[in-house]
Amino acid sequence: MINFYGRRFGLLLISVITLTSIAHSAQAELINATINGSKPRVIHTFAVWLNEKGSCLSGTLPQFTITHRPRNGRLTLKRGRVSVNEAACKGKRINGYKIIYQPNRGFRGFDQGSVKFRWKRHPKKIFQKYGTRKFEYVVDVK
Repeated sequence: MINFYGRRFGLLLISVITLTSIAHSAQAELINATINGSKPRVIHTFAVWLNEKGSCLSGTLPQFTITHRPRNGRLTLKRGRVSVNEAACKGKRINGYKIIYQPNRGFRGFDQGSVKFRWKRHPKKIFQKYGTRKFEYVVDVK
């Protein structure tokens, strides 16, 4: 009897952890940007890097999906060198993406879109084979 309940509790605990992980990974980080005019502007950058012993090397270039296209403009992603803003590697330039927003001609106001990034993690990470980050962009066009 104890083994039955112990096993059932273990399965329940694994299910809760799995559901919590799925729910947490689905949340998007909000990025606000303000731009003037109708020219394309970089509103964000994203890169994956390895920080082993302060090396700050470029990691694998992530795959991306534009999960929500803006109604009044266009999101594009351009590969290139981007600056890292995190403390340990601050100011280093590594391979990544520039997220660019261009409003439709004559548009003024707020627009929004979202992008999801996915990349293969370091082989030693046995619990999470892939990393994901999702960003929601809210752009104020003046």
